[in-house]
Amino acid sequence: MRTLTRSLRWLATGGLALGLGWPALLPADTPAPVVVGYLGMERPDDQEPLSVLDPVIDDEGLQGARLGINDNNATAQFLGQEFVLHEAMVAEGEDIGEALEGLVEQGVEWIVSGLPVAELNELMAHPARGDRVVFNAWAADDELRGEACHPELYHTTPSRRMLADALAQFLGYKQWNRWALVYGNTDQDRILADVLRAAAERYGHRIVGDKQWPHDPLARRAEGGFHAIQREIPVFVQDLPEHDVLVIADETDYFGEYFPYQTWAPRPVVGTQGLIATPWHRAHESWGRYSCSAVSRSSPSAG
Repeated sequence: MRTLTRSLRWLATGGLALGLGWPALLPADTPAPVVVGYLGMERPDDQEPLSVLDPVIDDEGLQGARLGINDNNATAQFLGQEFVLHEAMVAEGEDIGEALEGLVEQGVEWIVSGLPVAELNELMAHPARGDRVVFNAWAADDELRGEACHPELYHTTPSRRMLADALAQFLGYKQWNRWALVYGNTDQDRILADVLRAAAERYGHRIVGDKQWPHDPLARRAEGGFHAIQREIPVFVQDLPEHDVLVIADETDYFGEYFPYQTWAPRPVVGTQGLIATPWHRAHESWGRYSCSAVSRSSPSAG
């Protein structure tokens, strides 16, 4: 407690000195604001949270953009800078070009994309974008760093291969080299399953068996669906060969959350659920405690 009090005093003193001393360093002419646009896609109606107690988050990427702008402006004021955010959200199937043109008309110079890969490629090819730089904050598709790479497209989110490699490296460190793979029946899950197979081969692991989850993604929302799925999981994985870890590929979060502590053999669950590879975690404070507290304040459960 004494150390914390001393730190708080140091911060207060430093902030006071900064506030008193910095104005003399500000430029006389205030520069034009940096105008950023966020272009995202609305959440599909069928992607409800696992529990009815969990909040439905329709604007996850948008909230991150707002947080980033507020964070920038917290320090930019001392440098005579200002960041402005304009927002555009489109439903699945809506015209990306129309939303982009609306942002351009508002003076947007930089674009943050919360779009899936197909819509992001459409954005990059649209003439209204001009030479504006786009920051990909959502799509994890590996093609964006390969055949669909673009000189004006930057990534702030890791690709599927990056996440799979990180997971494979950690499992190698733990010497959990025998994988059993369960993947969903969506295109994204099948793509991720292939990426995980490639990562296993690169890092010396062996997939001893794999199975596709056979059920409709909406089965869990049916009456009694929770209990039926939980009873079925041990039987579903019972015939898998002896393995060190059970690897789940369920990007849309339809079934993977049920697997931890429900398997036939007591094995760790990893992949998209259980132990996951992630670009950021609230326990990782090295990126700044202010950001962690700001995320907490802006979350739906903070109230």
